[in-house]
Amino acid sequence: MDVCGPCPCHTSMDDAIAGHSSIVDEQARRLCSRNDADWDDVTSDGMLALWRALAAYDPALRDLHGYLRLRVRHRMIDGMRRRSGRGQDLPALISLDDNADLVPPENPDLGARVDLTDTVLRLAPLDPRLPAIAALLVAGYTKTETGALQGLSRGRVWQLLSLAQRSGVAA
Repeated sequence: MDVCGPCPCHTSMDDAIAGHSSIVDEQARRLCSRNDADWDDVTSDGMLALWRALAAYDPALRDLHGYLRLRVRHRMIDGMRRRSGRGQDLPALISLDDNADLVPPENPDLGARVDLTDTVLRLAPLDPRLPAIAALLVAGYTKTETGALQGLSRGRVWQLLSLAQRSGVAA
């Protein structure tokens, strides 16, 4: 049998997509039943992911069906998140250029200001990202939102905060 590309079970990309489209349907049913998602959008994301996954598949590295399921599911979830607008209303990064006082963005009339000068000066030598992370957390952002604004994962934010705490800088 002459195979097209890396898919070992089909002779053409069209056959491969048709043969593995049940993975897209299965994942779309699971995701749409738990969420208020549009079936057409989720399925479209899944088919695009299936096509890309089939084109990029390397049989020496992993199992085909597990790989396709993973790539399709992740792309569908990413598309659902993007369309939900999650995280779109976040304000721009907080500047600490002058170590200025910080007012939480959701309650600007509280009058409660936090002086970060000492903390910023002590956090900066540990990791240059820590002062901005601390400022965002003090401003009321979650670790997930802080990570997104800094280009980090929530887990990496947690690790950096643990580093600061182990070093005795953060209380």
